[in-house]
Amino acid sequence: MPTVPPVAIPHTDGTFVKNETILCIVNKNEVAFNEMGGEGVVRPKVFFMLVFSEGTTHLTQLQKLITKIQGGELVEKSLHTKTLEEFKTVVHTYL
Repeated sequence: MPTVPPVAIPHTDGTFVKNETILCIVNKNEVAFNEMGGEGVVRPKVFFMLVFSEGTTHLTQLQKLITKIQGGELVEKSLHTKTLEEFKTVVHTYL
């Protein structure tokens, strides 16, 4: 997503899902992704993956996630955590 800071939400195939969840990863380095629906490149460090078997659940959760990402605090606070416990607290607070 072309947000500040940028975020990636890679797609999953629901037919392979055994356990539904939302993953959040903060990488040390940026990873180049083509901007969805655009021609630009975004370089996020923060990644969310929605792992749901049903398409309607996936879309509902995607809408909620995008709203929280656009709010700004989830991503900013995730980037500035120092420990795994801090990171878990931030993710659980906002998701």
